[in-house]
Amino acid sequence: MNKSSKHVLRLAAILIIAVALTSSIFIFASMSANVQSEGELEPIVWTDKMDYLPGETVIVSGSGFEPNGDYDLPVIRPDGTMVIGDGSFTPGWDTVKADVNGDLIYHYQLDGIAGTYEVRAYDSPWQGDLTQAPITSTTFTDKQASASISQFENGAASAPSSNWITGNLNKNNAHYIEGHSVPYRCVMDDLPTNGTVITLQLGFDIKHSDAHAIDFLTNYTRMDNPSHMDAFGHAAETPNPLDGVTGVSTTISYFTIPAPTSISSPVPGQPTQSYNDIVSVEGIEAVQMVLFGGTITAIEYGPQADLTAAQDEQLINVTFTVDSNNAVLAWGGHIASRSDWGYDVDGDPLSAGGIKGAPYHMRLKDWNLGNLGNQDLSLSAAAAYAPSYDPVLLTTKIGPSSAMIGETIVYDVTVQHDSSSDGSAVFNVTVVDSLIGSIVAMVDIDPADGYNDGDTNKDNALNETEIWLYTVTYTVQIGDPDPLINTVNATGNDTFGDEVWDEDSESVDILRTDISITKEGPASALVGETVTYYINVTNDGEVDLYFTSFE
Repeated sequence: MNKSSKHVLRLAAILIIAVALTSSIFIFASMSANVQSEGELEPIVWTDKMDYLPGETVIVSGSGFEPNGDYDLPVIRPDGTMVIGDGSFTPGWDTVKADVNGDLIYHYQLDGIAGTYEVRAYDSPWQGDLTQAPITSTTFTDKQASASISQFENGAASAPSSNWITGNLNKNNAHYIEGHSVPYRCVMDDLPTNGTVITLQLGFDIKHSDAHAIDFLTNYTRMDNPSHMDAFGHAAETPNPLDGVTGVSTTISYFTIPAPTSISSPVPGQPTQSYNDIVSVEGIEAVQMVLFGGTITAIEYGPQADLTAAQDEQLINVTFTVDSNNAVLAWGGHIASRSDWGYDVDGDPLSAGGIKGAPYHMRLKDWNLGNLGNQDLSLSAAAAYAPSYDPVLLTTKIGPSSAMIGETIVYDVTVQHDSSSDGSAVFNVTVVDSLIGSIVAMVDIDPADGYNDGDTNKDNALNETEIWLYTVTYTVQIGDPDPLINTVNATGNDTFGDEVWDEDSESVDILRTDISITKEGPASALVGETVTYYINVTNDGEVDLYFTSFE
């Protein structure tokens, strides 16, 4: 007996039983089987849901098949490929045996490929010919994973706020300082949780309008170096990447973003030095990307952008897995500062604040879960304020309280930051003494390197905790005034090149020596008479004198 005849006999038996069933059961049966006009019950397959999240397991059910029959169930994916359903994603299809009632159950593990899937049933063995008509088939969909980028709107400087927006930032809704990092987040939905490795590509304008825009990526919390309070009179806003987001697991992953390269940089060492300075001052966490709901496994730069170009974009790839269908990736974009890049010949900053015209951008470029669409956020140059630098020098000169003519005086001079200083570096420090002119720095620790003994990090910049040392020697001259007032002046430049200075004076009492001698004796004497003279020596000077002989 062939399979078709067996199906007809089974149909007759089922129809006899169906007469005794309730109308509701009959309605269910009509939903579960396809009855041809001749009365033959056809096999069917269906899924437990019409739409699935990435990584879920599809439960395929079937009825009306030959009892204990073997059937091949290929699942044709949206890209036309077929894999078995055990989660190994091995190319091929599975064979399923119907039970004694002609029913079957099949589990199929999804792997994050979004779109429409088709489940077919063929008599086993099937040779893989998709042009062959199946016994039956059904379809289901795997949701398309989605991602949306937003940036942190902290309000105008006079009206701070805290919001994540998908629009652009300008001076009316944002206030940042060059050197801050603009917070960004990428909210991702319907992600595969079966261990699928996800790679998301970001892009940012490293150069725009022949100025530096976003140097590199950092943590999303960097809005207080330079000081937010000093610049705007209020504390830095606190972005929460999970605001308004649900369905994210408690897993949090931190991953250090690699330092940017300085290849082809017009300023040697930048922006690598700026990145390193952040790590030195704020800690490694200041340059870490954060994933809520999964684990970051790699962050890698794409091809190096050209730092000498008028405009160029830097790409960076972030690789991760998630353990919840929703996840949030958060990072910051370091706003290029004139303290790093300086000024052009016209005095215009070569930093983000010097960008004219169109704003600069952060973008979602691509990922391996389908099409992201065009997602691009911009920051207007007017929203990035120029940093304010206010270093204050403290110059101290210490010498003896008194000295004699001909004596060599040694003065100790120190130059450091005053307690009122903001601690920003002072460059090109020179020290001039009113008596001898320029003073050479003390280099006793390592005379060969030429750095001031107080320049502990040897960067030729007077930093906040450093005390630079100098020595002045002077021999007191006869014609010097009394007291001898000696002034030392220390001069340097702040980050913008503006001059800062301080001076200190030391007064030395010149101890002069002076004596007067009077000699008294008789007005006359006889020959042979002994004459007694009285000699009076008076110390008319300012120091004690000790005589060893009189001539």
